[in-house]
Amino acid sequence: MRKRSARQAAAAFWARVGELGAVPEPGSAYINTKTPVPLTCRNGHNCAPLPEGVLRGGGVCPRWACARPAQAEKVEAAFLALVDRWGAELAPGARFINVDTPVKLICQLGHPCAPRPASLKRQGPCVVCGGKDPKTAEGRFLARVHELGAKLAPGARYVNSRTPVQLICRRGHRCAPLPPSLKRQGPCPVCADRDRKTAEGRFLARVYEVKATLAPGAKYVNNRTPVQLICRRGHRCAPRPASLKRQGPCPTCVQRDSQVAKADFLKRVKRFGARLAPGACYVNNRTPVRLICAEGHDCAPRPAHLQQGQGPCQKCARNDPSAAKTEFLERVTAFGARLAPGASYVGTLTPVRLICAKGHDCAPRPAHLQQGQGPCQKCARNDPAAAETEFLARVAALGAQLAPGATYINRHTPVPLICKNEHRCAPSPGSLQQGQGPCGECVVAFDRLYLVVHSRAGAVKVGIASQPARIDNLCRRGYQLVAVWTGLTHTDAVATEKAVLALWRGLGAEPVAEAPRDGRTETAPQQYRTVARDMLITRLGAPDYDSEDGTERNLPTHELWSA
Repeated sequence: MRKRSARQAAAAFWARVGELGAVPEPGSAYINTKTPVPLTCRNGHNCAPLPEGVLRGGGVCPRWACARPAQAEKVEAAFLALVDRWGAELAPGARFINVDTPVKLICQLGHPCAPRPASLKRQGPCVVCGGKDPKTAEGRFLARVHELGAKLAPGARYVNSRTPVQLICRRGHRCAPLPPSLKRQGPCPVCADRDRKTAEGRFLARVYEVKATLAPGAKYVNNRTPVQLICRRGHRCAPRPASLKRQGPCPTCVQRDSQVAKADFLKRVKRFGARLAPGACYVNNRTPVRLICAEGHDCAPRPAHLQQGQGPCQKCARNDPSAAKTEFLERVTAFGARLAPGASYVGTLTPVRLICAKGHDCAPRPAHLQQGQGPCQKCARNDPAAAETEFLARVAALGAQLAPGATYINRHTPVPLICKNEHRCAPSPGSLQQGQGPCGECVVAFDRLYLVVHSRAGAVKVGIASQPARIDNLCRRGYQLVAVWTGLTHTDAVATEKAVLALWRGLGAEPVAEAPRDGRTETAPQQYRTVARDMLITRLGAPDYDSEDGTERNLPTHELWSA
């Protein structure tokens, strides 16, 4: 069929817009079939459809009430039936808009309320009747206060369930509990032995129990503030009151004293045959102490490391940086390489610039040479520049060329190309090096897009195919065909499938685990079927097969599916 000119397409588009009762917005103009045109639909919604979708028989407005008026009427009727079942009625001037927009009602007891239509399936319309009204909550709180024998303090009032309320308990103590806490406990921490005076009494009782005494001038503040004590053996200590519940007060008595730790450290130093360096002293188990080991090396181990069984000297344990540098230089020489001008050794993980035996510039990490690797990537065929040259030669050999602005990054990052048949593609360089071709469309061209559902798994799936056999295989696995669009270009089919998946994931819909394994990543929960179908009709126009209205357009005989 002969293609329409741009002027004919524009005329046909505006004629179709008029048939659908839509009007153009001020300043809107037709540019081409793939540029959206701002319109106002017959229901007053602002929309911007693609002309190609409208010319293929699609609507102008993606809004649910416009694209699916019959179903919108059904949902509204179902909502009104629920309202009637709950004994409520619409408030004057109220009307149904959609399932997420609150509708003003008057419940069966005459309370004004505004529930979301979707919520009526699982609960009643009225928060007062459902016990979720703030006034009702305040009444329950005051009833509980009276039940516990307490009363509101002067000037106190109920605000909400998250705001403390000043009370006076039945014994006259002032307290400020959260309203929800009264459901499971009393209002007063003093009466429940949870106040400061009670805690101080328990602390002093525990001090007496462990036969310690308060140091002169010491006093209890709270259970997190240390208190100066004198233990039963005369040691001064300052434990936290909370710690006294599970252990004794004195670290010296339980061998956690710094003096005891210092003595143990000096014993271990002597056992290793080492000695303190001139002027060195012990501070704590985390501060290094300068020593001279049995071999005469200067070293500075942490006392804690010696307590864990380690030796004092890194050189003796082959962990010394100077020894590592000497070993690195020896390996460089063994590979026939040499240091580049100005290069120096820093550490095992810092690259060092070298010149290999074949004259290549390279910068290996010393640790890699210690592990047996060679110094030069070019000699090992791991050089990025050499890989880029090899990739470009492979592209030229396959008759392809780089797309405008495309650059090589690494063997794993796809590079946009234009193949010999003028298709746009983006293969990874690694796949070309393994003998694959650059263009997927030259291998197989996807010309149809389908939407199927799996009722038992509760899943909807979108996909593309080059033959009807793909849809037949899915139907044998329990799927049911919803709609199919044929005669698409490979680019449009792939782009539309990605757009639907992006829409689902953007709405928070994840793949359905119960769906068949084949094609599971292109699925979503079944409630996202309508939004996907509406989007496909907007982008591609009316489907060639539609199970909802039973239409079969432009399909060969062997591609007809039963609804």
